[in-house]
Amino acid sequence: MSHSTVEAEIIATDQAIRISGLPALPLWETILDRTLSLDVCQDNQATARIMSTGRAPTLRHIGRTHCVSIYWQRESDRS
Repeated sequence: MSHSTVEAEIIATDQAIRISGLPALPLWETILDRTLSLDVCQDNQATARIMSTGRAPTLRHIGRTHCVSIYWQRESDRS
């Protein structure tokens, strides 16, 4: 259970990247015969800022409670 919209969006983004995005990349690369990358779009300014910096001091509990790494999301979006 999330306590804020930002926290909920970060968790949803993590789930989308891990469950849908990354597993589908090899399939789409094979079908399209080219290298692809994931682009994450965010409409919430606070969430977008947190994901671009990879830091959120107020959400430091998110790793313990939801097993989500904001820094990992930043790095996976850059690759």
